[in-house]
Amino acid sequence: SLLVDMKGLEDNSYYFASLGNLFLRIGNILEANKNLNKALTLTTSKPEIELLKKIIITCSWFLFFQGAIKIYFYFQILLIIIDDLFKYK
Repeated sequence: SLLVDMKGLEDNSYYFASLGNLFLRIGNILEANKNLNKALTLTTSKPEIELLKKIIITCSWFLFFQGAIKIYFYFQILLIIIDDLFKYK
């Protein structure tokens, strides 16, 4: 994306907020979270801070549940493997 490759905007909160939005739209929550947090550090606007915090909290919850779901499925696979091991003894 042209937005990702832009240079000279390292101190621009709107740039990082836009990147965060872009990554959210394509489903890359980890990159979105990283860029939104960077935008948060660069802005002094109270409304922007509140909005970014709400979006970041939502991303964090999504990442938490995404991780919890992975752990649940890995645990289920482990139980199946253990069950199979005891069947053959």
